[in-house]
Amino acid sequence: MKLVLKTPSYAVYDDVLRAPAFDRIWQYVQRESYACVHNQMWLKAWRLSDGSPLAGPVIYSDETTACIANQCQSPSLLPVEMMRNFVYPTGRHIDSLVETIGAHGGDWTELIGQKGRDWGGFTLRAFLYPQGAGLSWHLDLGRYSGAYIYYAHPAWNVKWGGELMIADFVPHPPGSTAFDPHDPTTSSIYQPDERKRCGQHLDNAWENEKLMEMGTGRYIYPKPNRLVIVAPGCAHCINPLTAAAGDNVRATIAGFFITPAETRATCPAAGAALDSKIPS
Repeated sequence: MKLVLKTPSYAVYDDVLRAPAFDRIWQYVQRESYACVHNQMWLKAWRLSDGSPLAGPVIYSDETTACIANQCQSPSLLPVEMMRNFVYPTGRHIDSLVETIGAHGGDWTELIGQKGRDWGGFTLRAFLYPQGAGLSWHLDLGRYSGAYIYYAHPAWNVKWGGELMIADFVPHPPGSTAFDPHDPTTSSIYQPDERKRCGQHLDNAWENEKLMEMGTGRYIYPKPNRLVIVAPGCAHCINPLTAAAGDNVRATIAGFFITPAETRATCPAAGAALDSKIPS
């Protein structure tokens, strides 16, 4: 795994898996079952103009994480099928990515916090973004200590779109609290007034105002075998895939680092800024 870029808000790594393991992850992505993200209802993190990405089932890095994510008191109360097929070890190719992320969790303490205190495990979920699909601006807060995106497609072209966009933050005046990606109140995008956030999936005037204050940021191409770690207070979105992508899809495995139940009571409420809860 090779570090490409690291900032207070995110880190980018290339060559995450060895070639044979990367090939097997691509096989996993192709064999997985998918449904539209709006299969049951409109999932509003994706705006009406974001198209219809596809999502596979959620995989859990361990039993405890599966319990927390499903609000279950004990692993013995989880469905047998979930424990057999969707909790590591699954016996499938995705296990190699679980092991890699788990082994390097200590490298990202300044981004996602300390394992055991700020997060205990993580989720994994395959996403397919076809031509025209993207994901609007959002933050990953609440139950999550951070998020990650792993690019599983075997090739990419800069004409295809699908970039991960990360917003800069307006500098704070001298003497004020510096930006802390784990504390949304230090972000220029944070808005404690729920009335201004309500309905932003239909009217993004407040969101537009906040992001345009600085109006700058960075882009990260979905380079194959690349991993991006994102701090929870980092505003980001996915550019839609262009017509040039044709039948190619932006194939990712993405997920969240899950905050332990005992720590969650002190976390900012989910949705405290922009939209939340969706990995990129």
